[in-house]
Amino acid sequence: MCLRPSPLPLVLAIAAALLAGPAVADDAVADAIDLDRILVLGRGDDTPVAPTVAQERLRLERVPGGTNLVDLRNAGRQATLRDALDLQPGVVLQDFFGGIDQPRLNIRGSGIQSNPVNRGVQLLQDGLPLNDADGAFVIGLLEQRNAAFVSVRRGANALTPAATSLGGELDFRSLTGADERGRLRLEGGSDGRRGGQLSLGDVVGRADWRVSASRDESDGYRHHADGERNAVQFNTG
Repeated sequence: MCLRPSPLPLVLAIAAALLAGPAVADDAVADAIDLDRILVLGRGDDTPVAPTVAQERLRLERVPGGTNLVDLRNAGRQATLRDALDLQPGVVLQDFFGGIDQPRLNIRGSGIQSNPVNRGVQLLQDGLPLNDADGAFVIGLLEQRNAAFVSVRRGANALTPAATSLGGELDFRSLTGADERGRLRLEGGSDGRRGGQLSLGDVVGRADWRVSASRDESDGYRHHADGERNAVQFNTG
């Protein structure tokens, strides 16, 4: 003879639990304490599209870590990127062969990933990334003579969400038609160093534009170190 347990006690227990639920909820609502409303007001980081040097300096002062701000508007020699960032604390640039080659960039050890391509630093042009999908970058894409300033956030002090690289980020802010109407620049020096730049810009209503063309040549101070570089850049906004 086989006896099966009756499901009636289980059904009664479930029904009792369901009926008791609203009563517990009503008691909790009745015992609730009304707190005074707290209104929190704040101001976001309203960074302009084209910040000035003063605005960028204030922004970097709020970063609790190592940063650099390099004003290039009245800089002298600008043959390579090393001329723009040389002697900056925490930023190391080394020439490869002594010509107008683009130097090796090293921030907090990022230079260990510089062969055959450069990695370890997030390069930005007006806030837009220049790195490839794998993090590699061609440092020769940067033309320092077309930048108003360079903002450097070293290592973990980077502000861009995508800048998870070892060395942090470098942001080159471009000169616009509102900054200058035109420029003619000629450079020369030893070892066959010759360079020139011509730029034009203007403001039309609420928009502005700027176009720049440059050429550099150098024989270098060593054999087989000669090179040349041409660059054209246009921006509008």
